[in-house]
Amino acid sequence: VGGRFQLLHLFGHGMVAKGTRRVERESSALLLEDDKGRARPVSEDLLTELFLGERELRFIALIACHGGAPSSGDRWSGLAGRLVERGTPAVLGMRRAVSVEDAHRFTQHLYRHAVATRRIDLAVNEARQQLYLREPDGIDWSSPILYQRLIEGALWSSVDRPLAAGPQKPRSSAGWRMPHLDLSFRRLLRPRAWAPALVWIFYTTVRLIPAREVPIELDVVASRVAFRLSENASVFGDLAPREIASAGLATLRTPTALGEARSREIGGPQGFLLSTHGSPTSRLSLDVPPLARGARVALENQGGNLFRLSIGDSDQPLRAIFSGRVDLKRLDRPRETLVVARGESILVEPKNGSLEVDLDFAKIATGEVRPRLPIDRLELRRVEERTTPSVTAFRWASTIQRGELRNLATGDRFQLDADVLAVGDTFDGTLARLTLSDGAINLSFRGRAAHLELQRGQGEVLRVSALFLDPWISKSTQVAFGRILAICALAAALVALFAFSVSPFSASNVDNIYST
Repeated sequence: VGGRFQLLHLFGHGMVAKGTRRVERESSALLLEDDKGRARPVSEDLLTELFLGERELRFIALIACHGGAPSSGDRWSGLAGRLVERGTPAVLGMRRAVSVEDAHRFTQHLYRHAVATRRIDLAVNEARQQLYLREPDGIDWSSPILYQRLIEGALWSSVDRPLAAGPQKPRSSAGWRMPHLDLSFRRLLRPRAWAPALVWIFYTTVRLIPAREVPIELDVVASRVAFRLSENASVFGDLAPREIASAGLATLRTPTALGEARSREIGGPQGFLLSTHGSPTSRLSLDVPPLARGARVALENQGGNLFRLSIGDSDQPLRAIFSGRVDLKRLDRPRETLVVARGESILVEPKNGSLEVDLDFAKIATGEVRPRLPIDRLELRRVEERTTPSVTAFRWASTIQRGELRNLATGDRFQLDADVLAVGDTFDGTLARLTLSDGAINLSFRGRAAHLELQRGQGEVLRVSALFLDPWISKSTQVAFGRILAICALAAALVALFAFSVSPFSASNVDNIYST
């Protein structure tokens, strides 16, 4: 206007100069170049004198470090405050050091909003907001400070506006401006932007980890079952066969009621046979008392109603209880007959911790396992021998006749038959049912299996497995939760990369601010 400037934008370096002998207080200074090209600090006192009488100058932007910092306890001290005190309508300074990038970003938004709103106080607040959105955890947004002596922050009146000639469309200072999109890749360097993405990556990785064990339910009919007790327990209550036989892995001790001569060991290495044949009124039963933890129990069908009971890793004797007439025969001697008037017991003692007896049932009417028997290492296999003219080979063979296996973690069901071999079938859990029937053993199991595979013949191998989260969270819930985390991670990255700003201020609700 009239060849005079109304706005001065100074982009450079500033400092706070220490006091000297002549000036005891600190003072703000700008680093300017002298006629010899050397940097010289120019103090606030000299700069304020320089702008005295410049009536057309409306606004000075000191984009320099410490340009707005007070140099004493007086609120108008410092370069920016002294310029306003000496008559400049509005001066913007920086309280502390400011980076070049922040300075460019601030001034870019400052002048854009100053033109849009014609309010320097609103423009400063908007530009500060952009610095805050870029780095909410920092303090750079609080560095800009505005000193002014304006009414409602208007640099120019409605008559005296620094605009080009021509008709101008009136603007409402109370209206909201359009949203502004700000892009900054540096925001992605902050940990907060990547935290949801890291959570999603961690969750996805955990979902891919195989579970060490899988919870299962098993209902099968098998020809052989073996397991170990996980605690002291009584396995069978009362088995009532018509014949008990052993071939050297057990000995008998008769009760003293039958005479002192018979209270010693009977059987020897050849084995023995107890039978009620020919005496329908006689009764013979086998009682399995509580066995120690870790004892191994096996039942195997030998065909029809003949079963083999094996107990290992236990010195606990069994009790053969009989009454009436029972035939006792050592396999190397003639038959003897035991006749008693009431029930007596013969102890069946293991040899070297192992006991094996064959049970022949006339009719299976009992023999159910104790309910909820805690076990581990359930086996549904046996060693099968195959002999050819040139070689004898041994291999694992399945004892399953039919049944079903349910994967409780995934809900999968597997039908089992005589061709399915369970490999790695180390099951830990509970036997809910174990009964004897004609030609088979009926088994119900619920627990966990480690590294379980089902092999069908020599071809298909099916791994009954689950992922790490499957036993606790259903598949559908896992998928839904993973999608939610992915959306949150993407949204957090976009918010960190892009910033939308909308002016929350209007001319009708902003007070007259002298120092912002």
